[in-house]
Amino acid sequence: MFSLRSFKRTAKRFYLHSRREALILVYHRVTELDVDPWKLAVAPRHFAEHLEVLRRHYRVSELRRIADGLAYGRLPRQSVVITFDDGYEDNLHCVKPLLEKHDVPATFFIATGLMKNEREAWWDELEKMLLHPGVLPQVLRLSLKGEVREWNLGEGALYTEEEHEHHRSWDAWREPPPHARHALYLELYRLLQPLSAAEQRRALDELHKQIGSMPECRRTHKFIVSPEVAALADCELIEIGAHTETHPLLVALDDAAQRAEISSSKRLLEELSGRRVRSFAYPYGAYAEETISAVKSTGFDCACSTGSGLVRKNTNPYMLPRLFVFDWDGEEFDRQLFDMFYV
Repeated sequence: MFSLRSFKRTAKRFYLHSRREALILVYHRVTELDVDPWKLAVAPRHFAEHLEVLRRHYRVSELRRIADGLAYGRLPRQSVVITFDDGYEDNLHCVKPLLEKHDVPATFFIATGLMKNEREAWWDELEKMLLHPGVLPQVLRLSLKGEVREWNLGEGALYTEEEHEHHRSWDAWREPPPHARHALYLELYRLLQPLSAAEQRRALDELHKQIGSMPECRRTHKFIVSPEVAALADCELIEIGAHTETHPLLVALDDAAQRAEISSSKRLLEELSGRRVRSFAYPYGAYAEETISAVKSTGFDCACSTGSGLVRKNTNPYMLPRLFVFDWDGEEFDRQLFDMFYV
């Protein structure tokens, strides 16, 4: 027998199905990582459960249909859109087969410069350097924008296997740093984020030199390469979107640099995919009026941020909100989506 609570939930779902709103989800990776401070990875078994929930309870739509709906003033009824940011290799080898198995569409926003795989994304490289067991120098120095900064790690120079095991699940979004290494990671993350890609590389190279390490790219942290873009685009369920060239904090760049980052990624992805690239995602979700203007003038139909919320008929197509998806099991994922639509 159904409980009253279950009946009410079912009734609410029936009501919600008639509303013309959309929820855009943002994922990054589908894999299992030893250390994942920003919780970018969703376990493959959980992602499969997410797809089952979506097929059972929601209409899964293409992002281009949402953009068209906003342009013509008629959104599809209660829709959910799946997007992936950055272009990690598991998007091709793990995500694509699951999408095909469940017949669910998605948009992949690719940062074209990361496809070179010359080294890991700067945030991954920093994590590898600081959040794994070992001994660092007692003092680390870094020259940034002409200013020399210094950190005395003290006892934090040593990070033991036991400490690593205890702190490996640290969540940088929600938890304070549990160790001097994590505090340093957060501070350096915030210092490096607004820098250009060249400045980030120089800073990381300085740290590698002091630590005695090399910027080697882990197999688990590689990005898709240029020929693989066509393999994604050949799948009818997949739409390719742009995510700049070097994944910069666009608002920290001047207008010309923003336009170059935005246009170069669109141009290369269209060349590689053989398709028009209609959608864009702001790295880190950050944008200003100048950024929106650059995206519009480059010929994109819509752009996604990382601010949470629903897409409604009056939503600016260049400020589309998205819900960050964590490593929830199917039940929690269902609850999160239900709460987004109902509230």
